[in-house]
Amino acid sequence: MITREEADVKAGGLETRVLLAGTYAAFKTERGGLAWEEFPKLFGLIFDSWLPTSGYKQKCELAIEVLHLWTDREIRCKNRWYEVWVPFEPVE
Repeated sequence: MITREEADVKAGGLETRVLLAGTYAAFKTERGGLAWEEFPKLFGLIFDSWLPTSGYKQKCELAIEVLHLWTDREIRCKNRWYEVWVPFEPVE
């Protein structure tokens, strides 16, 4: 998780990571899909289509996955969506 409401977190339940400063390309899915279906499609679009033709390269071995979910099952099924952030730099 990148963020959660403080009230939703049990004491000591989250790990802290510092993200690298820099420029990130952010990609997102449509609403309603399942993570195990959407992430492979999104990674394919990023790494097989966009990145090779973009003039950029991935800056390090990092890709941040962001899941936008809700606790209410009915709302979650309709509104969930996902993002992938990839740090990049120009190809020299």
